[in-house]
Amino acid sequence: MLTSEDGFAVLNYEYYPSGFAHRGWQLGVSAGLRREDEGGSFGDNGDTKTAPAAMVSVGYKF
Repeated sequence: MLTSEDGFAVLNYEYYPSGFAHRGWQLGVSAGLRREDEGGSFGDNGDTKTAPAAMVSVGYKF
């Protein structure tokens, strides 16, 4: 799955060892890039930083 919105793009993969239609564990990884505008309470500095984004997820489907 590829999602993108104002400032980030992430690729996500989820694995279901018992199959998607069955109960069991879910394992996932996500990786991508995020953009962040630097600003304060009173204005925008105009600087934009791009940094990597990563996530690991573990869950159980009932």
